[in-house]
Amino acid sequence: MKRFKMMLLAVPFALAIGVLMVACSSKASGLGDPVITPINKPTYETKTVGYTGLTQMFDWNNWLSGYSSARMELGGTTSAKDAGDYTVTVTPKEGFEWRDGGTVSFVWTITPSNVTVTNVAVVGTVNAGMSLASLQFTGNAMANGHTVAGTFRFKSNQDITIGTPKAYIVEFFPTDWQNYNVATTSVSFVIGKGTHSAAVFALDPITWDYTSGMQLKEITLPLYYRWRFPESEIAPDKDGKYVAHAIFNIDSNFYNDLIIDVTINLVS
Repeated sequence: MKRFKMMLLAVPFALAIGVLMVACSSKASGLGDPVITPINKPTYETKTVGYTGLTQMFDWNNWLSGYSSARMELGGTTSAKDAGDYTVTVTPKEGFEWRDGGTVSFVWTITPSNVTVTNVAVVGTVNAGMSLASLQFTGNAMANGHTVAGTFRFKSNQDITIGTPKAYIVEFFPTDWQNYNVATTSVSFVIGKGTHSAAVFALDPITWDYTSGMQLKEITLPLYYRWRFPESEIAPDKDGKYVAHAIFNIDSNFYNDLIIDVTINLVS
């Protein structure tokens, strides 16, 4: 009977010892609170790369100092094709944390590509009075080994010279303005004198009191007009009319003379 009682007392004692051993084993094997290791943040100097038309990667291997792929991972925009600013984030992996807390992010940039323009020439004849902004040019535009689409334009607000060759600034505006910069070049050509429109500057018939032997210079013309042969004596026809030549020119430095017929109605 005593032996039976001792066996019953031994069972609870054995269970208690087992629970204690399991608890100690669990603590020793790390099954309790996880261990977090503090680590330093990587450092970065702002980096830029030029647009190439191809997808480019954030080069963490060369751009980040103190980065460990075993302890950290990248997020955000780590690859891009078009020019612009992109943000990359760095976060600690499980089991690690930043020593000083906070977050880590870096900005990297793809800059627009420069364009090289060659063999640029103006199309057609250029004369004063024309819209220089609408001049057309031919030429080649290249970047990264391929042709760049765009438009050549005469740069505004340039001093012009009439009648002799002069180098003028011409700009190239890429169609893809996000990925390519505007290019400039110098193009030499001649701007000739312009020609006034006869339809625009024609004169209505003039009525004038006539006296025998009078000359054209006695008849006053509007501003910018003058008689071609002012000393000519007026000789009216049977209807009392006389047709003379007048010259119109708003600025002889920039325009050729426009010769127009002027009908004079003579009143005796």
